[in-house]
Amino acid sequence: MRTFYLLTWLIGGFMLPSLASACWNAIEPRGFTPRCPVIVTGTITRIDVENPRVKTDYDLAHITISAVHKNRLTDSPFRVGDVIKVRMHARVKVKTSTDLRYPLKDTALWLIELDPDGAFSLTTHPIQRQPVGAERKVIGESFNLSKTGMPIGSHTKAQWIAHRKTKKGDPKDTSRKEVP
Repeated sequence: MRTFYLLTWLIGGFMLPSLASACWNAIEPRGFTPRCPVIVTGTITRIDVENPRVKTDYDLAHITISAVHKNRLTDSPFRVGDVIKVRMHARVKVKTSTDLRYPLKDTALWLIELDPDGAFSLTTHPIQRQPVGAERKVIGESFNLSKTGMPIGSHTKAQWIAHRKTKKGDPKDTSRKEVP
């Protein structure tokens, strides 16, 4: 019986912490950016909490944009001052410890993905929230800009989703490798 308790203590004391620390793979921010059609700096100014009567797993964060660093979508133009609605995991339905939620008034550089249903999302990896001022480190280069300084879109949402189903990364960006 003592052996059982000793083994339980050893497994619980040494094995489980190493498993818990492996929840998220380390990803370099530059390796993640090709997956994101939209990269903005902004502040979460409102959070729409999901309706418990409706079966959804997401709350909707309203991010007021203070800078647009990348926008590959022609059918979703964004400018400074616009609000982008982005999914994050629902507060009322915590499923796992890996659910990603961000607080109201959180200001950051947001690496925003496009879900297969066309919704903007911050639910993939904690790397999607970067500190303000890390733009050059994260993005590394300026993307195609128009004469007004706004990023030029190159795909519709449907085109981006179709491309993401067949390949990984940014359809226009061939200089970077995609993260597995």
